[in-house]
Amino acid sequence: GETVKLGVQVKGVPKPDVRWMRGKVALSHGKMNFKMSKGEDGWHYITVSKLANTDGGTFIATAFNLVGEAKSENDLIVHYAPTVKKGLIQVELVRDKPCKLEAVFDANPPAEVEWFKDNQPLILDGRVQTKWIKHERKFVMNISKSVPEDTGIFKAVATNYVGSCETECFLGVNIPPRFTKKLTESYAKE
Repeated sequence: GETVKLGVQVKGVPKPDVRWMRGKVALSHGKMNFKMSKGEDGWHYITVSKLANTDGGTFIATAFNLVGEAKSENDLIVHYAPTVKKGLIQVELVRDKPCKLEAVFDANPPAEVEWFKDNQPLILDGRVQTKWIKHERKFVMNISKSVPEDTGIFKAVATNYVGSCETECFLGVNIPPRFTKKLTESYAKE
């Protein structure tokens, strides 16, 4: 949502003009959220308004006149708060079976994720573990063998210095039927 202004100072005879590109795409004044301008003493600017996470990339200024050209480039890195790309999904399990909850977050810089169960930090042990699959930006919580006490609301909270977001779901553990008291012999009189 912010505005960023990039500038280059160019000298040459005859006076050079400047063409702007982002990566391999030529940028033109007023197209999308880009505005080109000239200042004093050979300064040329590109202003990116309403900055979005997709506006990052390599910006290239090409100065040219009748006798040649020169290039200057710089990377614009846009930092943005985490957003949920794939949220947690409600799961109904059978006791003693494994469970996997997955959440995908987009953020720059990458987010750190904390897991909670019923608004309390998730206790990790040999049965309950979390991991981050970096190239997929996926955060996973695994339960190797579910127990009735796992029933509750699970939440993944992604945070970086720009902001945070969260996703949650209900995880229910179903228990197959079992007898707590079995039939016993009983006698009746006629």
